[in-house]
Amino acid sequence: NPYKKWLEQDNLALQRVNFVNQVSHELKTPLTNIRMYAELLAQQLDGSEEKPRRYLDIIVAESQRLSRLILNVLNFGRMQREALRLHRQAGVIDAAVAGALEAFRPALEGKGVQISFTRGAPANAEFDRDALEQILNNLFSNVEKYGTSGARLDVITEQTEGQTVIRVRDYGAGIPRRERE
Repeated sequence: NPYKKWLEQDNLALQRVNFVNQVSHELKTPLTNIRMYAELLAQQLDGSEEKPRRYLDIIVAESQRLSRLILNVLNFGRMQREALRLHRQAGVIDAAVAGALEAFRPALEGKGVQISFTRGAPANAEFDRDALEQILNNLFSNVEKYGTSGARLDVITEQTEGQTVIRVRDYGAGIPRRERE
């Protein structure tokens, strides 16, 4: 019976999503502790300990990145269960973009990527900050993973009445033709 087979596959997919959500949720607590203790240790270092501070900055940045990845997995699982709902609030898009860039700056610069951010969206706008950050995190993560050969990341925001455009460009090899579709 094709319907029964489809129902079994759907049930198996739901079980997988639930498992990934549970594991992701359980990873949040130890990861938060790792980041917290790394930040506390960084506060205790004096200015003469440049190399250990750099290492701690990387630990903090990577733990923040892992937290974002876990959040992405949890959000994906939520979207599998329910329709995505945007929670719009007033805010400044340039500030949200700058925050997302700063979170990735240590990892990107550590791989030799020059970052350029041209701010053009300074006015208040209604947007879902979490959704925007998730989109930007995915884009910046892709630059970190695949676009570092271009050694450059340009982010440009433009705002007109009623519309904001965010352009993200790296100069890496791009998506191979056979995988573009």
